Amino acid sequence: MKAAAEGKPLLGPNQKRTSGRTRAMSSPHTKHPTSRQIEAHGIRLHIHEWMGPDPTLVCLHPLGFTGRVFASMAEALFGSHRILCPDLRGHGRSDKPPEGYQYPNLCRDLAGMLQMLHLHRIILLGHTWGADIAMAFAAAHPKRLEGLIVIDGGYRFRRTLSPEEERLSPDRIRSSPEFSSMEEALHDAREQLDVSWTDHVEAAVRDSLEISPQGTARYRLSDPQWQRIFSALFDYDPAALFKKVRVPTLIVHPTGQRNEHNDQARFQARSAALLMDDATYLPIEASDNINLLTSPVFHEYITCFIEGRLNGRHAIPSPDMRASSPCPSPAP
Repeated sequence: MKAAAEGKPLLGPNQKRTSGRTRAMSSPHTKHPTSRQIEAHGIRLHIHEWMGPDPTLVCLHPLGFTGRVFASMAEALFGSHRILCPDLRGHGRSDKPPEGYQYPNLCRDLAGMLQMLHLHRIILLGHTWGADIAMAFAAAHPKRLEGLIVIDGGYRFRRTLSPEEERLSPDRIRSSPEFSSMEEALHDAREQLDVSWTDHVEAAVRDSLEISPQGTARYRLSDPQWQRIFSALFDYDPAALFKKVRVPTLIVHPTGQRNEHNDQARFQARSAALLMDDATYLPIEASDNINLLTSPVFHEYITCFIEGRLNGRHAIPSPDMRASSPCPSPAP
């Protein structure tokens, strides 16, 4: 395990330097995302896009959410990078086929999306379930990435469910839940989710719901898709992937919730960083892994990682370097 990128910026193709900055060669900037659908390998994917300079940051969302969960982060990084956040298969406004929720299929969807967008090398960020997909993609397609960022996932062994997964497991969730209104759905989510309820969380949950003409609300991810995804979770073996990942990797672990499950996840995150060739373990204080995405400290570290400016082992600048380091000091 060593500091990511060793001071070298992660630059992709189709990039040029202008006055010391790496700029995209086209596209106007807009702080609000544009949305579009593309078809890749027979499946339509809905993409949320914030324009900006290269390198392109592609973000894979948590289970049950959509690409809009990254909106706060994308707005904070506006003007620094181009950011693409697809709704993954079965989620949001993307296609919802009855099959194909194993990791190889999800990686194939991502590869097809990159091909259709003519993106040859990217920075890939994944959150929890999205981090599992990101790690699997990095192992299968190392030449497509400049760097990898995984948040609270990608390194977890799925022999047991986390408390969040246990609450959402197929044998616990109601069959085809339908709510009388958006307000009832939000109230239910507030009771079920083990996160601090903030405007950011509410906006992310709203985007994961759809309203019928009659005013009822339902999650866009249906029960059959939930069940297929949960079945695939137990096929995920991170240890088999670590040595296949050949790009600088940032392993982000939120440290706000202290319990047995979180302590186990912290151990797994640190172990993964030690087992990988070029990985940095980064603990950050946050109330939960969703609100982590709004943290200015997290935003600064993402920028530092992409620009190759992390200093010291475990991404923590040494005491004599902290004063001049552009990166903040994370929680121990």
